Amino acid sequence: FMQMNLYVDPAGEGWPGVWHRDCQFFSGGSEDKMRELLFAEADPPRELHMHIPLLSTQATEVVPGSHNRDDTPDERAVRVNDSSSDHMPNALALQLQPGDLAFFHVNSIHRGRYFHGISRRTIAITYSRRSRPRLPTREWMISGKGYVAPYQPWFLQPGYLDGLDAEAREFFQSFLDVYRPYLTPELLVPELGEKRIAYYRTP
Repeated sequence: FMQMNLYVDPAGEGWPGVWHRDCQFFSGGSEDKMRELLFAEADPPRELHMHIPLLSTQATEVVPGSHNRDDTPDERAVRVNDSSSDHMPNALALQLQPGDLAFFHVNSIHRGRYFHGISRRTIAITYSRRSRPRLPTREWMISGKGYVAPYQPWFLQPGYLDGLDAEAREFFQSFLDVYRPYLTPELLVPELGEKRIAYYRTP
């Protein structure tokens, strides 16, 4: 386990989402570095997304098979130069119903659509290989503006795992075993701003 989000329908108009591969956010803006990460993390996958829809939805789009190959020229033109385009070649909208599970590689070309009126209510979980955790760092905190998936200091609150059955407690204890040393307040650097720092410090 690395993180869990609840995606909801946005207030207002929302936005179309942007086409991306997760590895591009760790490349320092270099397409060559992104390509290096793409192939290094392809198989076995370093991370996977799992989506659990709470109602009928098709708000996630993926380019199947793109996790283990470079962009085609047309795909790159959209991902790099027109990332909100509705014209990504080979894109597939995931048609999900309650009870379905969707898994896809985080480095696939993908996006979520966040328009008001397009059902989005989905539990999104990211799983990471225990042998290759993506550890929180000061640099990641700054570049991610405080959105660092495994930085979840609330796991350190006394009794946070109380009430879970033994299997669930073991599951989340595995997260703590890996990430506990990195859930420190030292990562709440001033560059994050008061609002984001308060978010992490609120019980």
